[in-house]
Amino acid sequence: MSLERLMVEGAHPRQITRYLNDLVEMTGPCGDPNVEAEINRAVTEFPEDLYFQAIFAKYYIKTANFERALEVAPNDAVGRGLKAQAYIGMAKYEDALRVAPDSAVGLGLQAQANIGKGDYVAALAILDRKIALAPDDAVGYYMKAAIYFHLDKVQSSMLEINKIFQLPKKDVSPKTMFNTIILLYAMAADENPLIVALEHSTDSGLLLRAKERAFVYRKERSEATDPQSAIMDHFWKITSTMPLRPVDRKSAGIGFTPYSH
Repeated sequence: MSLERLMVEGAHPRQITRYLNDLVEMTGPCGDPNVEAEINRAVTEFPEDLYFQAIFAKYYIKTANFERALEVAPNDAVGRGLKAQAYIGMAKYEDALRVAPDSAVGLGLQAQANIGKGDYVAALAILDRKIALAPDDAVGYYMKAAIYFHLDKVQSSMLEINKIFQLPKKDVSPKTMFNTIILLYAMAADENPLIVALEHSTDSGLLLRAKERAFVYRKERSEATDPQSAIMDHFWKITSTMPLRPVDRKSAGIGFTPYSH
């Protein structure tokens, strides 16, 4: 599959959007000139289409070219969310709070910015608003669980994780589930019934990668002199990529897919 072929076949722009989104999801942090060229061509062919501008911004966020992401992000609600992500990547948390929308996705970004500032109370309050707005969105519960874990409130963290497992499987994206498994292993919860159940129903290779990330994270956290830096490393680095096929398009919050359909 290629953009050229899709255009020759007269594909609908949203088919092209899905194709480019999948390319971005599979792109590593070092970027891919071919993917960048494909997106650039789509933006050139459809200059008024905000979908392609958003995908371009997402590509630059994923490759840590945050200044460029700010330049190309569209000036609508999704674009403001992408700009907030870029500002978070630059540790400009007040700017992120200024531009992040009040949508379910935007509230997740506002919470992430407050985490960056070290204001966990504000982050938890914002996540309560996010959950009230989108109670079936597992990301809100995951973020609360991660915050409680960092505050050494393991029981509260487990309560939020249990809420994720009570949701219908179709409402929990693969990325969120993967991050939740990392969090369980980071708690050293090997004997937890949830982990035991997962080990009987989840790909063993995926669980091994989650264990590896949890081990690395526990080590980095124990050696961190700045707890604020440690928690941002968790949200920004560990949760930014996942060794699976492209993320379920229903995912939202951390690492969300713009204009998903």
